[in-house]
Amino acid sequence: MAVKPTDKEISVFRKYLKKQGFIEDGLCKGVYYMYMKYGYLCVSIEYTKKGEFKEVSSFLSLGWENSKCSRFYFPNYYNFGGVRRLDRDYVETCTLTSTSVMIAISEMFENIESINKTFKKILKR
Repeated sequence: MAVKPTDKEISVFRKYLKKQGFIEDGLCKGVYYMYMKYGYLCVSIEYTKKGEFKEVSSFLSLGWENSKCSRFYFPNYYNFGGVRRLDRDYVETCTLTSTSVMIAISEMFENIESINKTFKKILKR
C-alpha cells in the first residue's frame, strides 16, 4: 500500500493542476476542469468517507455543436481510470491524450468542410 500524501503534498499537487490550466470546481472539493475546444478534461482528487486521500482519477468529456458542418451533438466521455498517488505523469498523459483527441476532432471537421466545398463546386458545374 502506498504512503498517503500529506496535506502539504496535496496542496502542491492542486497548485500544479492550476498551473497546468485546470480550473477548480466551485462546488465539489478536489475537482478540476481543463476546458478544450470540443469538451473538457476533468481531474478529481478523491477521498474516503473518513476524509483520507483515496486516488486521483480523470475523464475526458466530449461534446460540441458545429453549425458549419451540421447540428451534430455528441455527448460522451472516456474514463482514464485512477491512480493511488499524486502522479503528475498521469495528469500529463491524460492532458496529452485529450489534446490529441481535440486535434483529431478538429481535423475531422476540416475534412467535412473540405468535402462540402468540393461538392458545392461539382454541383455548380
